[in-house]
Amino acid sequence: MCKAFQYVKNGGKFEKYSEGDCIHYSYSLFDSLPTIRKKFPQTYLMNTKGNRDNLFLGCPNVSVFAVASEDELEKRRTKEAKEDLSS
Repeated sequence: MCKAFQYVKNGGKFEKYSEGDCIHYSYSLFDSLPTIRKKFPQTYLMNTKGNRDNLFLGCPNVSVFAVASEDELEKRRTKEAKEDLSS
């Protein structure tokens, strides 16, 4: 729905143009949230500007703090240790 709205809003284009930024594309953290949550099961979204109850609809800026699980951290440590031994 959001991409279709952007397409119509931008006159049948996905990109936007402004004098200062030239050509740019809209991006929403919410588009990548499922991918982030697969890798990092503990994810926290924060409003970085303004004070709104609904992050999805009311906040112009949102940040994410993502924490890997202990299993994921152990996999990374093991991988790094193996790489250190082989080099």
